[in-house]
Amino acid sequence: MLVAGWVLSLVTVAFVMSITPGPNNVLLTASGAGVGFVRTVPAMLGVLAGFVGEIALCIAGAGALLFRHESARIALTVLASGYMLWLAVRLWRAPVGAASAAAGDLAPSLWRFAVLQFVNPKSWLATLAFVAGFLGPRNPLGPPHPLGLLGDLLAVAVFLGVISVSMCVWTVFGAALRARLQPRHWHRVNRTLAVLAAATSITFWL
Repeated sequence: MLVAGWVLSLVTVAFVMSITPGPNNVLLTASGAGVGFVRTVPAMLGVLAGFVGEIALCIAGAGALLFRHESARIALTVLASGYMLWLAVRLWRAPVGAASAAAGDLAPSLWRFAVLQFVNPKSWLATLAFVAGFLGPRNPLGPPHPLGLLGDLLAVAVFLGVISVSMCVWTVFGAALRARLQPRHWHRVNRTLAVLAAATSITFWL
């Protein structure tokens, strides 16, 4: 029962963190709408690779150090905000009747989505919460850790698995838009995604 409760707690936290709108989900939706689910798979793998790198850095203490220094946190937020606003402008200006230019550029690129995680404050906060709350046998910030090192490996697998499910949900949503919408509707879709991308940059500062 202890293990089941620990896994349930981890799944709940990971799902809430990953399913809510953010840079990854907005861009994956745009990519799914622009180029379809299959061509977005490399982007999803890039997100997972980025999270693995962040987990390693947080275990080493770099994540907490980053957010402990106000200047570093502000610099990261400015960089992430600028990137999302740039993508929002590209989405807004995408030609009527065409798939998103930004989505088309990013969809096949694993490395771009991996790098995006390192300038994404939401990804850092989610990873810090995960490492602080669910890794380590005597972690005072999280629920009792029942499985030692095996529990750490299980936690990482569950965390990444839940993120994968959330990414698939948003990408499928975008792909469904691609399949159902007429060309004349793309202008409205691109501008809606542009507004969402711009809005995520605002949330970085809250």
